[in-house]
Amino acid sequence: MLPYRYPRRWSRQFVNLPVHVALRFDRATLLVPGRGTDLSEGGMTLVAGIPARPGDVVEVDFQTPRLAKVRGIIRNRDGFSFGVEFLKPLG
Repeated sequence: MLPYRYPRRWSRQFVNLPVHVALRFDRATLLVPGRGTDLSEGGMTLVAGIPARPGDVVEVDFQTPRLAKVRGIIRNRDGFSFGVEFLKPLG
């Protein structure tokens, strides 16, 4: 029997987008390249080499022809793969 999965608020789109991720510390900002996957209005899976933990706020710059920047909070982590919930859902 497969485990029950709770329904998600938004449908997800499987993407492979280049992003830049900014993680702010006390007096410094770490900016690294990454990839965005599993994108929805409310969040995304982010793969990046950052030392982030659940609860940290990150800024994600989508490196696409229509540049977009969103802020989100790390909700979970598995190695260098992060579940990010956007602070404001995408419109």
